Amino acid sequence: MSALPPDGMPSPLKAVVFDLDDTLYLEQDYVLSGFRHLSGLVAADAESSPQQILSFLNTSAADPRNQGHILDLLLTEYPGLRTAWDACRLIEEYRCHTPTISLLPGVEPMLSELRAAGVRLGVITDGASESQHRKARALGLATLVDMLIVTDDKGIEYRKPHPYAYLYVAERFGLEPAACAYVGDNPAKDFLAPRRLGWETVRIRLSYQLHEAAEPLSPEAAPRVESRGMMELRCFLISRLSPTSAKKPVQSFP
Repeated sequence: MSALPPDGMPSPLKAVVFDLDDTLYLEQDYVLSGFRHLSGLVAADAESSPQQILSFLNTSAADPRNQGHILDLLLTEYPGLRTAWDACRLIEEYRCHTPTISLLPGVEPMLSELRAAGVRLGVITDGASESQHRKARALGLATLVDMLIVTDDKGIEYRKPHPYAYLYVAERFGLEPAACAYVGDNPAKDFLAPRRLGWETVRIRLSYQLHEAAEPLSPEAAPRVESRGMMELRCFLISRLSPTSAKKPVQSFP
């Protein structure tokens, strides 16, 4: 755990809001789930097997130069697909599939412990609305957090670092900014708005995250605290609760 020097005595946390992708689950698992879905759908039209299609997609995705063009490459590699598929339809299938994903180890008990201590919980996430809502349902977030905000529901212009979602959460929870914390993974967009608003900001940096190696482009975009693991994150968040909340009965954390 690393932290920038505090600006003063920190306020007890009463709400913790999380990013979704690569924070509560690994985004690479969603990508693999989507690729498996597409492989099964298009194999017959490609006159190939789902395993071969999946291998091609995974190999293409491993090259950063292909990002944003993987489905175009698929259509080029298997030209027979063009009689029934185009890139837009493939993207729609990818975004609308029911994903096979799971919460990272330690996330569910941490959320349960925070909730048992009286902390309000939320999620703020960017991305295509249908995809993000399907991820949330697959992860069972409706029973684990109090509020889910998919910024694309309001418009892509409200994606982070726009302050809209953070302001909305604080208002709905009836809390001052200093009583709120945001936990995310992407220093390019996750921490700028909440830090400017006076929230606590915490980065969770884990192996296999898409932005694991990324660093903030400016001091204003840096999180105040960085955690290298879920247990470390849990310990920090619990340490920032009010003494009364911290003494409430909580379930054990494995």
